[in-house]
Amino acid sequence: MRRTPEGLHRILALGIGVGLLWLAVEVVVNVATLPELSVPELGTRLLRVLPWHVAIFAGWGVALALVARGRRARAATLFWCGIGAGTFSFLGARLLESLMRTGGPAAAAIGVVAAAIGTGLALATLAGAARLLPAVQRPRWHAAAGIAWILGVVLILGRAGYAIGHANGDLATWLAVLDRRDLWLLGLPLGAALLASPRPHAFAVLAGIALLATPLCAALARPSPALAARATPAPGTPDVLVLVLDTLRGDHVGRVVEGRSLTPRLDALAADAIEFSHAFAPSNWTRGSMPGLLASLPYRVVGNVPTAHVATFATELQRAGFHTAGASANPLVSARLGWAHGYDTFVDPDSMGDLLVAHPLQMFGAAATAPAYRIGAVTNAVYFRDAAEMRRRALDLLDRAPRPAFLHLQTMDTHGPYLPPHRFLPSDFAFGAVSSYYTFMQLRGRGVITSDAFRPQLENFRQRYAASVRHLDAEVGALLDGLRARGRYDEALIWVVADHGEAFGEHDVAGHTGLSLCNELVRVPLLLKLPKSWGVAPRTEVTAVSTFSMLPTTLAVLGLPVPAELFGADLTPLVRDGTAPPPGPLFLDSSDRDEQIYGAIRWPWKLVTRAHDDGPLAVEGLFDLASSLDDARSAADAAPEQVAALLAETEAYRARVAARAAHSGSGRIDPATEEQLRKLGYVE
Repeated sequence: MRRTPEGLHRILALGIGVGLLWLAVEVVVNVATLPELSVPELGTRLLRVLPWHVAIFAGWGVALALVARGRRARAATLFWCGIGAGTFSFLGARLLESLMRTGGPAAAAIGVVAAAIGTGLALATLAGAARLLPAVQRPRWHAAAGIAWILGVVLILGRAGYAIGHANGDLATWLAVLDRRDLWLLGLPLGAALLASPRPHAFAVLAGIALLATPLCAALARPSPALAARATPAPGTPDVLVLVLDTLRGDHVGRVVEGRSLTPRLDALAADAIEFSHAFAPSNWTRGSMPGLLASLPYRVVGNVPTAHVATFATELQRAGFHTAGASANPLVSARLGWAHGYDTFVDPDSMGDLLVAHPLQMFGAAATAPAYRIGAVTNAVYFRDAAEMRRRALDLLDRAPRPAFLHLQTMDTHGPYLPPHRFLPSDFAFGAVSSYYTFMQLRGRGVITSDAFRPQLENFRQRYAASVRHLDAEVGALLDGLRARGRYDEALIWVVADHGEAFGEHDVAGHTGLSLCNELVRVPLLLKLPKSWGVAPRTEVTAVSTFSMLPTTLAVLGLPVPAELFGADLTPLVRDGTAPPPGPLFLDSSDRDEQIYGAIRWPWKLVTRAHDDGPLAVEGLFDLASSLDDARSAADAAPEQVAALLAETEAYRARVAARAAHSGSGRIDPATEEQLRKLGYVE
């Protein structure tokens, strides 16, 4: 590594070599930190990204060759420049992701820039440290320290990259996702480089690192949650599966497009199940809905990070003797955000590992969506773990789980950016009309989504979403086939649900979240398949229900105790013999900065209200869902008595949520909750 090899092709080969070295380190990290990663899965992932990985580093090889041509640059210099180029490619992709998601230079994005400057200084220091060694030892240092550097980048960006990309990239978050394996892997090559030096002080440095590493590892490692004391389940207790199909609209299950249903496999499951045709999610986005779905509690009670004291499907069924397992493709439903409590095994985007080349591909897909999608450089699988991988993981978890087992599987294939495999697209699909999902999301509330100029792109988004539904349905069918092949379908209790829907211009909404509770966002599919031996006839149930009811209903039908203070109604009488549940209203809510929006449904009426800073409620509209589900025309003026009744019930719901939030967790009342209770009359 003394002089630059003459010739463009040799320097290009050096760039590609650095790239292959980088990829090899990523593979080692994936294998070392993910013992459950199967060889076929790793091979599939490698084949998908290898061409793009080599292309990125080949590009840097060309750049290095052009810079070095005609100059007397040393090969070691080019080696470190190649590593630096790769580092800043991936770090830059994360920075762009942060800017793209936040719409501007947020504080966290500025922090990433500062981190990049510090990274450059550290890289230069590491490369220059070779000058302290005898010349004969320097090549060993370059190799070992270079591998250590690559390993560090792979670990930090692979584990903490999601936090960086979502503008939460503070140092504490990055450190929190590291564990003992990461730090030991990071230290081994550096230790080897120190041992390569004949200088005695190197051994002292290595010993110091070893002495400091053990307490540091112990401090940073995430502790495994303690398992609850388990009961012995009764013989014949069924497996329980909760399949959360993220962002699946309720009106797209069974929807006929081009003469055939989008969801033939879900339609077949519905023939074995109770299908709730009027099911509503608690909110219009994942973080708002999942506490209601998994814990039967509102988001304001559970908070951003659920504590171990929150009763969920996993905690209650684990206590009842179930082996509990979860696989989530949604980073908002992850161990980092508190959702792993009660699971014997839980895998999420943080724990699955990834190959960093996906992040430049994501930026390519965001900047040039049409050509990137046309040539296959990006699909949904580049942005999220696709349903095929999640299906394999779910079946593997079940194979290792004794009966009875609880499995929670959460997919993301119907979430943006709506880039399904090409084979699911319609025959008239126009790649030229493809545009970015992130651009689409920025159009909400501007009055242009349904304009004539945007109509081709809007139709293209709808086609891509429908194709994503077809793809997801096929994978759900393959999962059900896997259950049948294992003899675990007929006697299983299976819920199929979505956390929220998606809007394509309805009410000037693009995507989801925000201050809208239109039915396109909150009406979701809900299927309940009971064990065949129970003899409950499949049917369509038209009673309006909330996904708040999933947990209490499951525990009740299994004969298990139902925790107090849950917000969902027990639907056991409705499930068992069609007896309608108490006619209490269903509640929905969301917020944006200091504004809140609430929905209250007492069939057929739906009242939508808003509040500013937890102040008094203002009526947005009253809608008759029996006549139309599109929330198009308010009947508030024609039915003032319904407005008054639902308004009073919404106020009571707000008070109940505030009171429950005040006594959750440690029992301490935060200032915002205290102010809310004061406004509602609960605090003097």
